[in-house]
Amino acid sequence: MVRRLALVVAFALASAAAGEAAACSCARYETAEAQLAQTEVLFLAKAVGEDSFTNIHGIPQPMTRFEVVRTLKGSVAGVAPVAHVREEAFCGIQYAKGQTYLVAAYRFEGRLWTSGCSAPRFPLEDYERALGQGGQ
Repeated sequence: MVRRLALVVAFALASAAAGEAAACSCARYETAEAQLAQTEVLFLAKAVGEDSFTNIHGIPQPMTRFEVVRTLKGSVAGVAPVAHVREEAFCGIQYAKGQTYLVAAYRFEGRLWTSGCSAPRFPLEDYERALGQGGQ
């Protein structure tokens, strides 16, 4: 009985450790300025649709199309497709069509990308203040 209990406890501990290892872990930003320093593109936009493309591993990759309302940092205009994953364990992020978002993105392999880790952590006003104006 003691042996069986020890096996159950060991399995539970191993499962908990595996769950933590699969969880998303992101850098913490103390200020909007600190996050902006690591952000290539920041814009306010409405999610207008979804697309996908096949990534370098041959796996379909989701993209959300955003109608850009205002660019705060970087260069983006019109309708911008932004690639991302959806699964939370992989720092994914989901967008609802018709909703307006502040999007922080970076360029990789010719595309805009974002994730739960690069998502804005502060109110729009904090980024505006950090940039010294309302748009760029």
